[in-house]
Amino acid sequence: MKLGIKGNAFVVFACAAMAFVSVTRAQTTNYLGDLRAEVEARADDTNTTRVQKAALKAAGNVLKRPAKTFAAQLGQLATAATVLNKRFTNDTELSLAEEAALQAYFDEAEVQFAEAELRLETNSIPRGVSNQLAKAWTAVTNAAANTNGVPERARLLAKAFNKMRIPLSWIARKYPLPTVPPVTAEAPVAIEFGKSFRLEQNADHAPILMDLWTFAGNENGGTPYLYNHYHISNLPPDGEIGTWSYQKTGAQTGIINIDADYPANAANRTIFLNFTSATSGTFNTTIVHGDVSTPVSGQMSVITNFVPAP
Repeated sequence: MKLGIKGNAFVVFACAAMAFVSVTRAQTTNYLGDLRAEVEARADDTNTTRVQKAALKAAGNVLKRPAKTFAAQLGQLATAATVLNKRFTNDTELSLAEEAALQAYFDEAEVQFAEAELRLETNSIPRGVSNQLAKAWTAVTNAAANTNGVPERARLLAKAFNKMRIPLSWIARKYPLPTVPPVTAEAPVAIEFGKSFRLEQNADHAPILMDLWTFAGNENGGTPYLYNHYHISNLPPDGEIGTWSYQKTGAQTGIINIDADYPANAANRTIFLNFTSATSGTFNTTIVHGDVSTPVSGQMSVITNFVPAP
C-alpha cells in the first residue's frame, strides 16, 4: 500500500479487495489471543524450567489485561515478547506466534488507512490533518521496515497507532462511509430462444465444457418447434449429447434437467445453478457413465447468439 500527498488531498493506493472495517468498531478487536493461548498451553508443560514457568506466568498476566486501544495492545505484545524471548531462545513456535500477532496489527493499520481513502474519495482535507495523516503513515512504514525483534517493532507500531488516532477520527466524523447498494441477482424464469448456457468446469487442464442451446426444428414439414440440445466436450471417451430443460427454483437458483442420448451408459441428471447475476453464476452436478461418476462444478454463463448447428 502506498501513500502520496498532493495539495490538501490524501491519497492511498490499496488493494481493491481489502475488507474495510470502521475505526470505531475495530477498537474492540484484540489480536493477542493466539499468543495468549500458546503461553497458557505451555504453563502446564513439565519440560519447562522454573525460570521459564515464571516468564510464562508474567507474560500471561500481561496479555490478560484489558486494553482498549491497538496501541495499548501492542505495548502488551512488546512487554510479553521481551519477557518470553529472554527465557525461550530459538523457540520457533513462540516466535511465530509473536510475529503473527504483530502482523495482524500491521494489517489493521492498512485496513484503517484504506477505510480513510474510502471515506475521503475525492474530498479534500485541511493541511493540518493531511500532515498528521502523512506522519502517521510514515510511522507505520518505518515500523514495517525495522528489522529488529518483535518488541521494538511493536513499540514503533504502537506510536504509529497513536499518531493515526486524531486524523482518522476526524475523517470518520466528517465523512461517512459511502453506501453501496446491494447487488440482487435474479435467476431467469426461462431461457429465451437464441440464448444458451455455457458451463465450464473449474480445472487447470482440459476443463469439461457443457454447451446447452435452443434451436428451431421442423418435423416432417410440420409446425416448427424449439429443440433444446446439449453437448459435453473434454469428457472421455468422446463427449456426451442429449436434450435439456431449465427450471427456476428460487430467486437466485435454478436447475437444468439433462436427458442423455449418447453414450448409451450416460445417466440422466440434474445440474444445480446459482445465479450471481442474470447471466452468470456457478453450477455443480455429477456426470455418470456406467460405473464411473465424475463430480463437476464451475462457472456458468448465459450467452446470446450462440446457436451451433444441430
